Amino acid sequence: MYTNWMSEIRAGLVALEYFQPDSKTWGQAHCYARYVLFRVCLEAGQGFVTVTETTGHDGQPNLHFKLDRSKIMDVGFPAMEEFLKKLQGDKSTGNAADGQAFFKHWGEVSDEHLRWRDIVVKRRKPRNLFVQTKLVKSSDGSEVHCEDYEASTAGLIQSFVERHPKEAIQELLELWKEQRSMFYD
Repeated sequence: MYTNWMSEIRAGLVALEYFQPDSKTWGQAHCYARYVLFRVCLEAGQGFVTVTETTGHDGQPNLHFKLDRSKIMDVGFPAMEEFLKKLQGDKSTGNAADGQAFFKHWGEVSDEHLRWRDIVVKRRKPRNLFVQTKLVKSSDGSEVHCEDYEASTAGLIQSFVERHPKEAIQELLELWKEQRSMFYD
């Protein structure tokens, strides 16, 4: 349970990256929603969620995010329950005006959170690229070893080329030509 709360609420902090300060809009709806949930937990108080501005090992501004696992049931759940009940009540009764105003209130980004956004953007790391390994039999078939590839676009291409030799691709094209009438008029 702690891991899910930590992951989702931290995602709300990191989602600030998708907020556009000039237009005060969100680039992705899911990020907006995650930020709102982050705000609900942060505003619940009692030290349930804290964000502290610090200085990283590199001397640059950083953020320290903490979610107190001992307060999930006593602080987190009640705060989330109250928020979701209100939102669901507005939705269920067709009260779009109040529901939108309520959600918009929670989605407001303060000056402090704009500072956090700048730190999040500066600290952003590229997504990890996963390139699957390949099992290879020895020439006599007596052993199998694992062949790794570099986690880069070059490694991905090399992996694809080695997995799908030209002959196999040609066979696949021939098979497609034979069976394409089953899929196209």
